[in-house]
Formats: sequence, C-alpha cells, structure tokens
Amino acid sequence: QAKSLDPFSPIVDALAMTPLLTSHQYEKLIEEASAGLKSNPNDGALHWLLGQAYAQIGEIPKVIDEQENQAVLYGEDSQKAKEEFLAVRRDYAKRGERTYWQSREKSMAADAGTDPFDLAVIQSKLGETEAMFASLEKAYQERSTELLYWTQTEPAFDKFRADPRFRDLVRRIGLAGTQ
Repeated sequence: QAKSLDPFSPIVDALAMTPLLTSHQYEKLIEEASAGLKSNPNDGALHWLLGQAYAQIGEIPKVIDEQENQAVLYGEDSQKAKEEFLAVRRDYAKRGERTYWQSREKSMAADAGTDPFDLAVIQSKLGETEAMFASLEKAYQERSTELLYWTQTEPAFDKFRADPRFRDLVRRIGLAGTQ
C-alpha cells in the first residue's frame, strides 16, 4: 500500500524488499536490491539488505564490499574505510569464513553501541551456543527492537528454534503462536 502511495520512496522500496530476506529468497533480493542501487547508489538500506543476502549465501567478499559501502555512506572517511576493509579482505582470503565471523564478533563485542541481538547472530554462526543465548537474553533485557523484528526469521537461529530456551524467549517477547 505504501508503495502505491509513494512508488519512488527509497525507504518504502527497501521495506518492500524485506520480505525477500525474511522468506529466504536471497537470489531475488540480490537481484532487486542491485537494480534499486542502479538508480539510487547511496541507499544505505539497500546496501544493508544486499549485504544480508550475500551473508546468507556465503558470499563473504561481497558482504565485505557492502559493509565498506555502508561505512562510507554513514560518514566514515572513505580512505579509512578502504584501508580497514582491505585488511578484512586480506584476513578473509588467508584464513577463511570462520575467521571473518570471529573478527566481526570481536569488533562488535568491543563496540559499546552493538545491539546484543546482532552479536547473538554472529555467535550462532560460530556455533557459540551459550554465548548466543546470553546475548539474546541481554537483547531481551535491553528491549532490542532487532529482537522483536528478526527473531522469527533470522536464519542463524533456525537450528535453535526447537530448543526450550529459544521457545521461552519467543514466548517472553510475545511472539509465541506467530510462527
């Protein structure tokens, strides 16, 4: 409905693509977000969606590209971002995907502004189950909006959905019965 009211709104366009992410239609999301970026290359939401889709299909070099794009769009000096992400690319090339996720975990843990939900996603990818549940609990205590919006659809949590701790969290958030 919003798209019919304002078909050229970048935020409405990005929000209209979100169901592609939540329904795991990553290739279609990549196609649509890439098309959207041709007409609006500075749309941070589209870069975020594209990065999320690439992460889900394991295209880590493209994830890194999108993270660099976002960093510059959100105000980081372009030269500094280039150097920072060059180091990330080198580290990934030498040590692989697990090292990439470990470096993401380390940088998120060091940033006081990190939403614990985002940290839980990374910990899930690393198989750090207890740390993941601790971060999800912290996200709950801090009333993370990410927890509310993404808990039901985040693929990193798929293998934990039957765990009683996860089910309890969903119930406490108030999402029980919406699956």
